[in-house]
Amino acid sequence: MPDVDHVICLGVHKQVEYNAAVHRTMLSPLWISRASAVQRAGRTGRTRPGTVYRLYSKALFESKMEAFDSGEMARQPLDGVIVQLRSMLDTNVVPVLESVLTPPPLEHVGKAFESLYSDGLLSAADDNGVLTSLGGFVAKLGLDLRLGRLIGLGAMFGVLPEAVSSA
Repeated sequence: MPDVDHVICLGVHKQVEYNAAVHRTMLSPLWISRASAVQRAGRTGRTRPGTVYRLYSKALFESKMEAFDSGEMARQPLDGVIVQLRSMLDTNVVPVLESVLTPPPLEHVGKAFESLYSDGLLSAADDNGVLTSLGGFVAKLGLDLRLGRLIGLGAMFGVLPEAVSSA
């Protein structure tokens, strides 16, 4: 944005956040990270002088704001990631998850396997389970797992138009 001379930074944003207790994501207002605050300030002064107005104190900046944003895997249930990895790779997915830059907590991985098994997308509630036919169908759709499962079950029971409409 070359014509931005002034930026007003409130220090908050809405972000998808994973709630491990209920195994769901929520859109929550959160403090931005210090790195995001610096990046917002960088929007001014690129092509001409500019000013940043921060509507929070330096103490809040230093005490409440994390240094960097958390990784995407920490902010979402791992169900979708596991289904996609399982459909692409012909191997266990836990070693892949452990090798990423910021590995997800093992309890999140365990809950994801349990959820996928209870939804009928995996044949077992651990890394040894394979995708069921419903799980493979849902993986190919590329939708939210719950919506994909609804469509898959609708196809199985012969009510596909109604299931798609509901989804």
